[in-house]
Amino acid sequence: RFYKDYSIENIGLDILPGVYVTGSIYKPYPLNKKSAIILTPDGHFGDGRYRKDEQLRCAVLAKMGAIVVSYDLFAWGESMLQFPEETHRNSIASTVQVLSGIRLLDYLATIKNADMSRVGVTGGSG
Repeated sequence: RFYKDYSIENIGLDILPGVYVTGSIYKPYPLNKKSAIILTPDGHFGDGRYRKDEQLRCAVLAKMGAIVVSYDLFAWGESMLQFPEETHRNSIASTVQVLSGIRLLDYLATIKNADMSRVGVTGGSG
């Protein structure tokens, strides 16, 4: 989707066989200069990355010139289509969450004008 100063692309990345991380990438529009990367893992509250305030935060960061990826925690949000909520509390959850962030960074590195020397993290947890 394209808006006046930014765009949004929904993604699903295979991080392990049969395990996906889902998210939304917010980019400045047009993306014509080097842009910092911001990861925003969202969860622990209703609607996760679809919350209006979360979407607004990501849109504002994109308007400020950053490439932002808002993504679901493992076994939370949209990933509950793959795993039941209780899986989120298993010992493997933290490992999968870290792997999700790494895989997203790998993907973002393929975007033209992504400045991988400027990476930040913010997010929300209720």
